[in-house]
Amino acid sequence: TGQLPKLIEWTDLKGALHNHSTWSDGHNTLEEIADHMEELGLQYWAVTDHSRASFQAKGLDPQHLREQIKTIAALNKKLAGEGRAFRLLTGSEVDVLKDKLDFDDELLAELDVVVASLHVPANNEADNTKRLMRAAENKYVHMLGHLTGRLLLEREAYPVNQEAVIDACAETDTWIELNCNPWRMDLDWRKWFYARSKGVKCVI
Repeated sequence: TGQLPKLIEWTDLKGALHNHSTWSDGHNTLEEIADHMEELGLQYWAVTDHSRASFQAKGLDPQHLREQIKTIAALNKKLAGEGRAFRLLTGSEVDVLKDKLDFDDELLAELDVVVASLHVPANNEADNTKRLMRAAENKYVHMLGHLTGRLLLEREAYPVNQEAVIDACAETDTWIELNCNPWRMDLDWRKWFYARSKGVKCVI
């Protein structure tokens, strides 16, 4: 009937906050990322490589993360010196461990963007829910990544009370990711109606 609303398009975006580089399991260097994203007309791009617990993805330890922070600062200075407005943001996709985050608050405070993701879930809903709610309550965590960990046609979502986590994000002003990897699409579209009703912001 022609009643669909105008949908968000790529050209509406200013940047992205959950991305990897060759420092962990990404495919492009910092320089390549900056050049390409600027060509696309973006203003910023956060580099949030894996933390050390994700060893299978070449996660960074604190020393390497601090080296990356310095490298990004130098690259941003170079871009500014060339009169370019684009900038990289520092960050980490920090693992939500059983009783803490993979990095301490002192290190998280040095970053522009902190994505907290659960990569090794428990087999019970209560534990996973508690861990994600605790992550949302950390004042240095900006957003929760791929909330259920599902991979479509490959891996089921881990058990978690999504409404309770959304409620916690609403209380702490923590954002939730819509991970647009076509195998994820997580948070599921059916949960966004509830998230929106709670005022939780979506990070694309």
